[in-house]
Amino acid sequence: MKKIVYVIIAVVILGGIILVFADRNKDQSEFVTAFVDIGAVAKNVDATGSVVAAEDIELNFRTTGRIESINVSEGEQVKAGQVLAVLEAGALHSQVKDAESVLIEAQANLKKLLAGATEGDIRISEITVEQKGGDFGAKRNDLESLISKSLVELKNLKNTAIVDLNNELIVAETAMEVVDNTLNNEDAGYTLGVLDSMSVPLAQESQSEAGDIINEAKILIKAVDEGSSDEQTLNAIEVVKNALEKTRECLSSVFFVLENTIISNNLTQTELDALITGIQSEQVKISTARNNIYASQSNWTNKQVYYNEQILKARDAVDAAGDAFDLAKAQLEFKTAEPEDYEIDAYNAKIAKTEANLVLAQSKLSDAIIKAPVNGVVIKINNKVGEQTSLALAVVEMIGEAKLEIDVNIPESDIAKIRIGQMADITLDSFGDDNVFPGFVIFVDPAETIIQDVVYYQVKVHFKDDVQGIKHGMTANTVIETDKKENVLRVPLRAVKQKNGDKIVTVLRADKTQEEKNITVGLRGDDYIEILNGLEKGDTVITFVNDKQK
Repeated sequence: MKKIVYVIIAVVILGGIILVFADRNKDQSEFVTAFVDIGAVAKNVDATGSVVAAEDIELNFRTTGRIESINVSEGEQVKAGQVLAVLEAGALHSQVKDAESVLIEAQANLKKLLAGATEGDIRISEITVEQKGGDFGAKRNDLESLISKSLVELKNLKNTAIVDLNNELIVAETAMEVVDNTLNNEDAGYTLGVLDSMSVPLAQESQSEAGDIINEAKILIKAVDEGSSDEQTLNAIEVVKNALEKTRECLSSVFFVLENTIISNNLTQTELDALITGIQSEQVKISTARNNIYASQSNWTNKQVYYNEQILKARDAVDAAGDAFDLAKAQLEFKTAEPEDYEIDAYNAKIAKTEANLVLAQSKLSDAIIKAPVNGVVIKINNKVGEQTSLALAVVEMIGEAKLEIDVNIPESDIAKIRIGQMADITLDSFGDDNVFPGFVIFVDPAETIIQDVVYYQVKVHFKDDVQGIKHGMTANTVIETDKKENVLRVPLRAVKQKNGDKIVTVLRADKTQEEKNITVGLRGDDYIEILNGLEKGDTVITFVNDKQK
């Protein structure tokens, strides 16, 4: 009985301890972390096949084109890596050269950034600042001088226009006196306009209208002086021009009256001719007065337009000189300042991008070259120089010195990554996973193979070295290395997440707090991913979070 009691007590105590620790650990998270380190990022394609006896190695270009050269003949012994045939690829060579030059330039720019400006460069920038500052001051002085000149000249032209208004209005008043004397000439009497009974009343009506407008103009002009606004002055000019026009119309009406006047005992032909001549003389004067008004107005307003345009150009020149001055100062500050971290990162990113472009260009160029994947013998050449190639027919066929190879079927989702010459790690079930044999891809079948309604492509992998004990038919596991970068900043793939279109990682700080960081990535491998920007070596990133629930 005592033993049972002890057991019950022990169970209760143990249960309490478990409950305490369970309560203490509830809502806590367990983290799996990894360090950001320097290492290799590899991208592989895994496939399982079988060992078969070596067959003919069919070699073809990865792209179609016209053959530029075939460097071997049938029956010739060749070495691994030897160039067997080349396509015409001038554009591809040019792309490689361009990519190389861009990379050299990017590397040089980074060195230049890190080195900073030379004393000569800084002195040149200082001189440029002085020159641009002087030019800026000169442009401002030019603008101020132009504005002063315009104010004086426009004021004089405006005053001239006001003087002309007064003078030409007097001409109109004089003309109206001649009109009045003509229409009230006693000698003309009853013969004035007798040939057209309406001529005299119309002339008198025109006389009245012209007189009213002249009087209105006289009142308006008295209020106009050099202190008046341009709008007031222009309005006065229009009124005077209207008064002169009405005066001209009135003179024309009176001239019509005289044309319809006949001579009499009181009005001789000589007197009638004198009246006509008097009206004609005033018509000439009015025409001249109108021209003078138009000329003075045109001189003034045209100069306004001219100076407005010149001042606008001068202001633009001041703005441009000011911008050039600011730019020169900014360039001097830039040359004397230490490079910022983000600038260095940007240059490094540019180098990484240009390196990738160079690799791509070199890869495209390599597609136009056939190299012997292994030592062997050329047994057949199916094309001639100058012929157009086909992806369906091998250009060169050869037999390798190695006796065995591996046939594997690669799914269409991965076949685009596979290229002749890529290295592979081979393990054989018979030898165990610890024995890894090096190999390389020697053939990629351009035609598909359908297996259970799935598209595959046959790939042949050659052993790099002779291995004793390998038998035909053995099961072989191949890991083909499709891409690899050495000595790059990397993190495990599982540490990288996608958020709002950006790639992020969660960094665990020394104080156990977390921080999400945006990153820029490069090559994505099977286990790791290359980090181009956003992390530093030694950072701790969270790769897995196990949230415990109550």
